[in-house]
Amino acid sequence: MRRLRRDTAGNVLPLTAGVVIVLAGLVGGGVDMARAYKAERRLQAACDAGVLAGRRAVGANGFDTAATAQANAYFTANYDLASQGTTGTTFLPSTEDDGNTIEGTASATLPTVIMKIFGYNTIPLAVSCTASMGVGNSDIVFILDNTFSMNWRPDADSLPANASGSRIFALRAAMKSFFDTVHTATDGTNARIRYGFVPYSSTANVGKLLYDLDPSYLTDSITVPSLQLVNWNATPVATWTDTNPTFTSATQVQNWTNISSQYPNPNGDTNCNAAKPADTAWADYGSATTNISFSMEADTDGSLVQVKTTGTHQPQRRSLYRCNSRRIQERIEARERRSSSYEKRTPIAVTTSGTTFANAVLMNRTFSTSTYKTQVAVTHPIGIASNGTQSANVSSTWAGCVIERSSTPAATHSFTSLVAGIVGSDGVTPLDMNIDAAPTSDFNTKWQPQWWQVTFGRDVNTAQYENLDDNGNGSVSTGSGSEYEENVSLFNRQSTNGAASYCPYQSQLLTAMTETSFDAYVDAMTVTSYGTYHDTGLLWGARLSSPTGIFASNVNLEPSNGATVSRHVIFMTDGDQQAFDDVNSLWGMEWMDRRIVGTSALSNANARHLSRSAALCEAIKARGIRLWVVAFGTSLQTWMSTCASPDSSFEADDAAELEEHFQEIANQVGELRVTL
Repeated sequence: MRRLRRDTAGNVLPLTAGVVIVLAGLVGGGVDMARAYKAERRLQAACDAGVLAGRRAVGANGFDTAATAQANAYFTANYDLASQGTTGTTFLPSTEDDGNTIEGTASATLPTVIMKIFGYNTIPLAVSCTASMGVGNSDIVFILDNTFSMNWRPDADSLPANASGSRIFALRAAMKSFFDTVHTATDGTNARIRYGFVPYSSTANVGKLLYDLDPSYLTDSITVPSLQLVNWNATPVATWTDTNPTFTSATQVQNWTNISSQYPNPNGDTNCNAAKPADTAWADYGSATTNISFSMEADTDGSLVQVKTTGTHQPQRRSLYRCNSRRIQERIEARERRSSSYEKRTPIAVTTSGTTFANAVLMNRTFSTSTYKTQVAVTHPIGIASNGTQSANVSSTWAGCVIERSSTPAATHSFTSLVAGIVGSDGVTPLDMNIDAAPTSDFNTKWQPQWWQVTFGRDVNTAQYENLDDNGNGSVSTGSGSEYEENVSLFNRQSTNGAASYCPYQSQLLTAMTETSFDAYVDAMTVTSYGTYHDTGLLWGARLSSPTGIFASNVNLEPSNGATVSRHVIFMTDGDQQAFDDVNSLWGMEWMDRRIVGTSALSNANARHLSRSAALCEAIKARGIRLWVVAFGTSLQTWMSTCASPDSSFEADDAAELEEHFQEIANQVGELRVTL
């Protein structure tokens, strides 16, 4: 043994054998552990993908079967069993808070390749994952169609059996669910969420926002087609008589009648002609009658005058004679000699209530709005009492809707850049399409309070009469600089004593809201009547959202947490663009004002408004605002999907789909994240 111990020849072999066993364990463990780490990382990634997909799929019904299926599908797509070489793979997503947070566990078994020679046949793998909706600071402006069709059923243009079946009811419910989803996602965080609203129809109720910002942004006067009650001066300022009377055509009073016996032959004809009387000249017959009529006209200087016309009708007769069959016959004819005399009188405007008036005159009038725009009640003797002969004070308080500032009637408009803004096809950048510019001292740069109680429409749009009445509702005359129309019958068809105007619920600047205040605002929205002007909603939604506009101090208000703010506009409509010629809209009354169509046909209005809407959509998106579009109870038209930001347009055919889409938007307003 001492010899063997001292002999060093051949010692490497046993040493090598021992090392091989150690190396096999080290290498085998490293190989199998590397495989295990790789599979575990892939298992973790698949688990994260699954819970993220499941959280995004959470809708109004919480983490339901559909959301669970979505989570499983994403896990399966992200974990390839064959390439990982594992067996017994499981994935179990779950939630304990109605879907706000999705938790998951995933497990698998990895068969070893080398370590099984050491008795380790498998390596168990297990991971957990959690996904939640993390909402950062967000500003959300709702642009909401509030026209009459929102009272209809979602699937038809008819009223539902009860209010709960209406589109407006479904909208309120969807918005409340939207708030709940976002609120739950931010509960316990310092995230700031603000909401703004622009309900719209033919105009928008933004007047109080403008007044609170700067009262000078609203004009102190308006000039509108209106009504003036007048009496006439008793003493005429001019009289004259027509010196060229006219005569009516002769009519037969008595046909040829025998007035003599038959003369005998052979000289009967000669005797008859010798005895026949001469025809008589026209001569007055009986008493004359007079007809008095009144008309309102523009005098030579353009001022309004009343012309009293007294027509005198004097009957006249004559006799004609002839011989027929040797008898004398007489024929009697009649006509009228007509002459006229005139008196011109100047008007006395009715300015006090209870004063009888002679006529109601439709004409352009200027009213002071310095008090009216403060939302204090103002009265005017411009109404008509029930008996039609007395003036009655109309007391009106401004609801807050406005008329846009200066415009140009270009056929199309397009957004060019943030610098150039929206430009018309006529090359002009109109003030009404300028999202950011503040008013100056120039009247045309300001907004006008919409005063429907003193605004009255006329009947037709015939260019010949410059939009005056040519349907027989009184006399019409055009003069140098002024036009007038007498139309007392107007009051038989306009019981409100004013132009058709539909002012929606008041708009709201971006504001942090509680659930109570949010629900109260949504419930206060009521539908208005006719007129769907999409450019109205988009224009004011853009102004309330723009970080460089007149409300920039509100939009750019720094959140207390110092984090960035994502901006969203949600535009919901249930119908086509629909302009009306006789509705007092954001651009006045198109029959008279022609601010959109200009000299072209009134039928061009809808296409021109849609062109403006499309330009406004691009201007909103260019400001870094995500624009969502939801078509409810109507098809998602091409211009709507183009209007929206990418992957941000939806079509909802019923209340359930509307809520589903609002939930999807709410989920994407938030930011999904994996919770470690």
